[in-house]
Amino acid sequence: MKKDTLSILIPTHCDNHDRLTIGYSLASLAFQIYPFQQVSIVIRDEGLVPAIESSSVRLTMTLLAEKGIKVFYHRATKRAGVANARKELYECVPPETNWVAFVDDDLLIEPQCFGALYETLMNNADAGFAQGSKIELDAKRTYLNDINKVNENLDSEPFPIYFGDAALILFPRAALDLVDWQLVTLFEQEGLAGEDVAMTLLIADKQPGIGVPRARAWHLSPTVERWHWETSSDLLQIQILKNSISKQTMLEAMPHLSNEIEKLYLKQ
Repeated sequence: MKKDTLSILIPTHCDNHDRLTIGYSLASLAFQIYPFQQVSIVIRDEGLVPAIESSSVRLTMTLLAEKGIKVFYHRATKRAGVANARKELYECVPPETNWVAFVDDDLLIEPQCFGALYETLMNNADAGFAQGSKIELDAKRTYLNDINKVNENLDSEPFPIYFGDAALILFPRAALDLVDWQLVTLFEQEGLAGEDVAMTLLIADKQPGIGVPRARAWHLSPTVERWHWETSSDLLQIQILKNSISKQTMLEAMPHLSNEIEKLYLKQ
């Protein structure tokens, strides 16, 4: 029987020593209760402050290695936005790996999180991804345009979603074959978010996505935003994806733009 193997992919960049948070994320990954036989972590770092120069990050990498979790660290030679970072990380995944997760560099992940995501996907064999909830440590922080429903009721059972937040998301490896990276990497401007919406909508058009509220992580709320997701980003999504995603999926994913979606698909 083929082993269940997981690659956790972390894009990171930090330009200020005081805002380096990836050490906390790595520590929480060290204390996960994993349902996989083999786990590895791949980090792509494009920050002006190299994470590897932090003694706490190096010590945590040592702890992970002691627990049998390999950590691969790559310094990027240029910045081209988080979409390209995710693409390059995915290209590092060994062909024998059958589960892939994206994790952000500013999360404290509860120990049972990956177990909950994995269990959900094992119970829903046709699903393409499972997303956990991201709880703000700063309770006053809100997103300008957040239509993500996973965080609204942290005690609810898993439920269908149409796009995922790549801050904390697990994929069966085969589902990522549905991602057209040429489309996703159109989100290449630094600071422009939305690439994970494109990724997961491309999957959700063919395979269901599932929100798993009990797979929880705590977000180290930033004092300065790195990524921006506004209505303009959603409008860009429907323009980029209109030829690759059905109108029905788009309407169910973004009901707040139903008029614009109807007009766009009518012109095709």
